[in-house]
Amino acid sequence: MISIQTQRLTLLPLALPQLKLYLEDMPLLAQSLGLVAEPLQVEPDFWAMLPEALEHYSIPKVAEHPDYFEWYTHWMFILNSEKRIVGGTGVSGLPNENGEVQIGYFTDERYYNRGIATEATTGLCNWAFLHPNTKAVVANTLVDGFASQRVLQKCGFELQGENEEGELVWRLERLVIRDS
Repeated sequence: MISIQTQRLTLLPLALPQLKLYLEDMPLLAQSLGLVAEPLQVEPDFWAMLPEALEHYSIPKVAEHPDYFEWYTHWMFILNSEKRIVGGTGVSGLPNENGEVQIGYFTDERYYNRGIATEATTGLCNWAFLHPNTKAVVANTLVDGFASQRVLQKCGFELQGENEEGELVWRLERLVIRDS
């Protein structure tokens, strides 16, 4: 199974059965993977949005694209030293016609200010750039989402402006090395 290894984390993409179990019983999924089976502590608004996103986007897309499921699924960040899920991330799908993919991420509140989101985002971006058609990674933040903005800045993203929803749009270009 595919995974991304960083200094402290394993990023694990959820296959369809795991994704459904994540939606129904995240502690049971953690236990089945040999991880600490404890609910994540995240903002209530996030928990309100997650089931809808999984049911209406991730699960149907993973079912539709089993050979490329990792581009549509939820990825868990696992803190290796504690064998614990400490956040998650995802990609919007394979690169679009402009070579862009969009990402999102969250971290358990107990692990804020430890560089977890920065490490995971760097790992996911490096993985996304392995696809030959990926030219840029895009992420959106709330205008007052200063912690997320700092994560993206540390990862090398540049602010592009605002989208129609009033969110800030950030972009990380693939580094192209040219012969001299």
